[in-house]
Amino acid sequence: MNDRALPFMPNVSARGLLFLNEFTSERLAAELEKGMESIRQGDVLSADEVDTILAEEFAV
Repeated sequence: MNDRALPFMPNVSARGLLFLNEFTSERLAAELEKGMESIRQGDVLSADEVDTILAEEFAV
């Protein structure tokens, strides 16, 4: 294996992904506001919680 290669085969579907260059400025503002509202509601995770979730999901 190449030292620069990923140690796994990525498998990501493009369905449902959001691409910034496809957003209107209004859509971008709306998406950012949704994120800010979730933060105001307390829907946040610590870095340690994110690490745990990713380790479990990707078995690392």
